[in-house]
Amino acid sequence: MKRILAGLGVLACGAILATAVVAADENDKDTNKKQLSDKEFVQKVSAGGLAEVNMGNLARTKAADPAVRQFAERLVRDHTKANQELIQLANRKGWTLARTMNQHQQQEYDKLLKLSGQAFDREFVQHQVKDHKMDIRMFQNEAENGKDKDLQNWAKQCVPTLKEHLQIAQKLADNQKTNKERTSR
Repeated sequence: MKRILAGLGVLACGAILATAVVAADENDKDTNKKQLSDKEFVQKVSAGGLAEVNMGNLARTKAADPAVRQFAERLVRDHTKANQELIQLANRKGWTLARTMNQHQQQEYDKLLKLSGQAFDREFVQHQVKDHKMDIRMFQNEAENGKDKDLQNWAKQCVPTLKEHLQIAQKLADNQKTNKERTSR
């Protein structure tokens, strides 16, 4: 019970703190080259989940485009749910979750914090496209090659939502590009 409460506390703190998105830091570049252990996967995903919620919260307040704000709402809702599921799984398995985001995620957040308007929207959406491509590969890899069956199943269940997020982000990026081209004519 204490672990569950502690995990929920970490999630709540992460959702309140202004931080960053799951991002490909220098160590994450290796994620696609080798199979992560289940514990490594849980660490990366828990830090990333906190980052997604916090980045979504930032975008809900800073985004200029209502469609970007709507996407941010979806990110917060979906990743909060996934974070709660991961907390429960980690508590049952005795795995330690990340309590903070990695350095790269914080740097990305700080970068976005300085932006506003269309510049914010563009950077946020581009980052989400890049991020979700990496996340999908990482989750699919865990679903196919992970050692813990429960974690494999959880990762497999998350993939469709991550793919939906990527589709939305790509559509927003395409719309931004089209709008930029129209205004530059």
